[in-house]
Amino acid sequence: MNLIVFLTGAIHLQMSEQRIKYLTSLFLNGKCTDEELAELAALIESTPSDSELSLVLEEVWEGYAPDDETKLIAEPYLKQVQKKLPGSGKIRRIFFRRMAVAAAVAAVLVSGAIWFLKDEKSEEKNAVALKVDVEPGMEGAVLTLADGSSIVLDTVKNGVIALQHGIQAVVKNGQLSYIAPDNGMPNETVYNTIKTPRGRQFSLILPDGTLMWLNAASSVRYPLAFHSTERMVSVTGEVFFEVKKDVSRPFRVAAPNQAVVEVLGTSFNLNSYPDEDGMRTTLVEGSVRVTTGNSPGIVLKPGHQAVAKNGSITVHQADVEQVTAWKNGFFHFRDAGIDEVMRQIARWYDLEIEYSGTLPDEKFDGEISRNNNLSEIIRILKLSKIKIRLEDKKLIVDP
Repeated sequence: MNLIVFLTGAIHLQMSEQRIKYLTSLFLNGKCTDEELAELAALIESTPSDSELSLVLEEVWEGYAPDDETKLIAEPYLKQVQKKLPGSGKIRRIFFRRMAVAAAVAAVLVSGAIWFLKDEKSEEKNAVALKVDVEPGMEGAVLTLADGSSIVLDTVKNGVIALQHGIQAVVKNGQLSYIAPDNGMPNETVYNTIKTPRGRQFSLILPDGTLMWLNAASSVRYPLAFHSTERMVSVTGEVFFEVKKDVSRPFRVAAPNQAVVEVLGTSFNLNSYPDEDGMRTTLVEGSVRVTTGNSPGIVLKPGHQAVAKNGSITVHQADVEQVTAWKNGFFHFRDAGIDEVMRQIARWYDLEIEYSGTLPDEKFDGEISRNNNLSEIIRILKLSKIKIRLEDKKLIVDP
């Protein structure tokens, strides 16, 4: 009896694998009907072994050579489908960049929806064609010195760009740093401010060795020398910190009208954009205390995020990779509404966003390179039936 059950199960599994191969081949060649795609989704979802599913999809993929546009279409679904497969995150990422379109099929199941990606390339190209494409953001910022003068860092070459109280401001390979004079830091406290406009990002090293990365539309005000018993900087927008440890002088970050983050030595991401729902502090490693108002504050553990809003603080588990993706050159969306997606796009491509009707009730998951031109971003978003058009510097979302 057991042998019969085993043989019956093996035959059934083999038949399922053959059917998956057949239907996936149809899908990759744009010949899969709605009914066949629904059947394919059900078969993949019911496959008991993730490793066997990986082998089946890979075998189909090896015999298929998609063009670059097809790979681009599948890219937003890669992160979702990684959960379906065994192995480390790195292995899964490498694997799915080789079989991007097959990943799009499997991602359907993870997200709980069926995407009917038919062969409508010509229509899509016409729909998203832009009279003037918009290039992605770049490295750049404006540095305001202690005397009030400003230096645009977008095209500054390597070398000393300013001298303040004997302290040299130096740009090297797109990063700003400071070199103290031989006789030490000056006793006078003077401040610099670095600001990234929309469509720019930049990094710098503070005089104490702390590293900071500024996302688009962000700023940091900081002293050229920390003389007191604490190191205090003020930020707006989004900044990632790697704080140089100094037990005798805690590092404190203040966001206007929001909260204060206190650290000893750690790395964390701070999102304090005024158009976001509260200030978000996400701890990567180390320990930080987030305080607002007269509260004693909350100490975060690595992998957690504190949201300060209306004088109160809530804490929850965070997806660190998703939060810090901007620093690594990606938009990373996790169950994000169209308004959140558009805010990030607007900052990076320096655009205005306008909704011509009711906000579309769509959720997005996936990762998109920030190196793409705007037309490629729009093409990806249009797969979710979101109607987007560009007029001058305004991106309009239609119902």
